[in-house]
Amino acid sequence: MPRSSSFYGWLPIDFGLLRGLRLPVGATASLDAARLFAMDVGLVLFVVAAPVRDLGFTFGLRLRDLGYAAAALAACALVLVPLGLAIGFLRYGWPPLDPGDWWLNALNIYFLVAVPEEFLFRGLLQNSLEKRWRGPQAAAAAWLAVSVVFGAAHLNNPPAPNFRYAALATLAGMAYGWVWWRTRKVTASALTHGAVDWIWLVALRG
Repeated sequence: MPRSSSFYGWLPIDFGLLRGLRLPVGATASLDAARLFAMDVGLVLFVVAAPVRDLGFTFGLRLRDLGYAAAALAACALVLVPLGLAIGFLRYGWPPLDPGDWWLNALNIYFLVAVPEEFLFRGLLQNSLEKRWRGPQAAAAAWLAVSVVFGAAHLNNPPAPNFRYAALATLAGMAYGWVWWRTRKVTASALTHGAVDWIWLVALRG
């Protein structure tokens, strides 16, 4: 697989090529859904043109897959919430959102943020490193390496460099990567990813 397909997928955002686009959903600036949707379609078309084995882009989720996603979400709640509150990154607070908006935000986060990010970081990058590296610990090494890369991709969030955000994102990435590792489905790890982002949006942004 070309290196650019895994390592450079988020650079258009990081270098400001998609101005006005702020992730995750719920950031202070507006979300340009049209350009974000175009990027998502581009990712899908990439694997149509160059199929990637074991990507796991399927919505045929089993009860076991949901169980792994739920277990990872529980682990995030037990680790990330106390840590985030302790370092001042998270603050309890319910924004004035209508319950109907909560469901709309949940769908937007899952399909426009969580699925494409899991598609990139787990389905392409973690998957590729597992196949390229050798040895009995290759899968674990790929999981840890991609979790760090995922965390580092959040360093440019204001105030940059945002080390608190990167640290929490690294730990969250470990949870998402574990779900993909166990289920081999990016749509399963995206459930945990989307739930974490949604809970942050509705309850922990202060």
